[in-house]
Amino acid sequence: MSTEGRKLWALLVGILLVSGPFFPRIPLPVTALSLIMTLWIAAIILNKARQPDKLQRIGLLLLAVLIMSLSFGTLLGRDAGTGFLILLAFLKMLEINGKRDMYIVVYVDYFLIASHFFHAQSPWIAVYVFAAVIYLTSVLILFTDKASTLDTRKRLTMAGRMIFQATPLMLILFLLFPRIPGPLWGLPEDAQAAVTGLGNDMSPGSVSSLIQSEEIAFRVRFEGEIPPHADLYWRGPVFSRYDGQTWRADNTSRHIKVNLIGSESETDIIQYTVTLEPHRRNWLFALNYPTNLQGSGYRLTRELQLLNPKKINSVTRYSVTSDRKLSNYSLFESERLKNLRLPGVGYLNEKTIALARRWRTLAGDDDRRVIEEALRYFREQPFVYTLNPPLLGNNAMDDFLFETQRGFCEHYSSAFVYLARAAGIPARIVAGYQGGEKNPVDQYLIVRQSSAHAWAEVWLDDVGWVRVDPTAAVSPDRIESGIQDAIEERDQLPGILLAGDSIFLKARYHWDSFSYRWDEWVVGFNQDRQFELFRKLGFENADWQGMVIGMVILFILVGAFVGFWIFRQGEGIYQDPVKRAYDRFCYKLAKAGIGRNNTEGPSEYFSRLRGKLAPASAQTAGDIIDRYTVLRYGTAGSPAQQKHFIKRVQNFTARLK
Repeated sequence: MSTEGRKLWALLVGILLVSGPFFPRIPLPVTALSLIMTLWIAAIILNKARQPDKLQRIGLLLLAVLIMSLSFGTLLGRDAGTGFLILLAFLKMLEINGKRDMYIVVYVDYFLIASHFFHAQSPWIAVYVFAAVIYLTSVLILFTDKASTLDTRKRLTMAGRMIFQATPLMLILFLLFPRIPGPLWGLPEDAQAAVTGLGNDMSPGSVSSLIQSEEIAFRVRFEGEIPPHADLYWRGPVFSRYDGQTWRADNTSRHIKVNLIGSESETDIIQYTVTLEPHRRNWLFALNYPTNLQGSGYRLTRELQLLNPKKINSVTRYSVTSDRKLSNYSLFESERLKNLRLPGVGYLNEKTIALARRWRTLAGDDDRRVIEEALRYFREQPFVYTLNPPLLGNNAMDDFLFETQRGFCEHYSSAFVYLARAAGIPARIVAGYQGGEKNPVDQYLIVRQSSAHAWAEVWLDDVGWVRVDPTAAVSPDRIESGIQDAIEERDQLPGILLAGDSIFLKARYHWDSFSYRWDEWVVGFNQDRQFELFRKLGFENADWQGMVIGMVILFILVGAFVGFWIFRQGEGIYQDPVKRAYDRFCYKLAKAGIGRNNTEGPSEYFSRLRGKLAPASAQTAGDIIDRYTVLRYGTAGSPAQQKHFIKRVQNFTARLK
């Protein structure tokens, strides 16, 4: 195969290497066009087809734009931009006409491989990206190997050595380069389009649909013992407005502060750190009730919902202090009315309203008795906790409470809040997660999407807002031990919840522990983590000026070390017996008055000296230089060939004309 053909094959492999993982994510027409162009390029390399002419290239470009427009509706954004760049890389391969075009393709490949981090930042992705970078660097080495002296293995080894040598500088930049709060750039709107998690509203099926997902919502490390499973209510969005089918948030103005009264016992205080996975919402999760959160910009609403200033589009780490005995006395008259409002009173859910009013009549002014009646109703009636409840009609509450009596946590919390409001008790729904699994490897809590849950809060005049979980009345196991012990449809649960004490589960815990550290110290290495690292190293008052100075000093030290190491490698050249023998050969000629200039290569040197040497000496000198060129710039040669070369030099005598 020709040198040009080897370069083109290497380029094609590079494009497929960096774009292959994108194919399952991008629409089928984009993948199909990429594969068609791949076959066309392969045919060109094999001389089975010709390069497209200008009109054909324009046609392919217009087809690519059309496919992207029909598939995405735009050429901008994370997914559309990546797909279009892949097509452009293949198009560039079809018009390669020189080394410059080859370099452009490689540089586009470098950008494409880096864009994998827009989709995921797992350790596996990092390993894959580094491997691809090594390969692309080996392709650049191939372009500069004019004599074709390096095979694929040697090029990959050289590229890996270069990346290894650059790693210390990369680590210095990663650790010391000053971090600004937030990302350096904003990701496009589709950057987290496929994220799983709780939504901005709640309707039948919105929580149960998450139960089959084993994706991690967040991890939690406690300062001290992990609280009991039944106490792990991770508070998220709060829903107060109901339209008959869907519950939505209706938060009070952010300028009105929450009214909290804390406990006096330190045993009720819980301190923990949450590492939250991206969910493309701006809420954070915390145990009841968050009183302190490290960081700036976080806000606690009147509904005790913890909000971040921006959407959580990357791994976010925050430390929280919660008070389990905190009382929330936050209820203005407008909030009371909001949390009593019911849609369609007089013509919807009449049986449910009548039941709640009957309880009110029996209880008088005792709100607690009304709540007990509602919970007793859930316990004594044949309700079933299930992932597959039947559909409900316009009278959703009547259908659920008196007909189907089968549902998931969103059905029970919704029905309970409806009953409480119908009885004159302000009530609302809180969505979030309940429970979690302990990772025994690293002693932290893993909260998966399968732990998604919804419960109720009611207002009692003497104690404020109080949590009531009607699901616990129907299925106590759900709260005490988890979803895996609460439903019959175990086949619909993630396998990780049913693994038991298997080797598979232990391996998963070890891998998750590593992933947690990766998220904590690599993906989530923000300004706070940077300062925390310096505090652990003894630099209590680290600032960005000091980090810049330290970065420059370390760059100088590492640069000096690498330079010294390269110099020592260079000294190793003189330990090469072939080079040492050649230097001896040049020394003999220099003593005869024909010294070699520093800029002269072997061939140029011989062209100058052969006119000054006697014929026999000139012939021997030519043979020595030819052998040296092969041994030094071609293959290394066998030990016997090297020994023969050294002996020829030893026997050489420079005789002038």
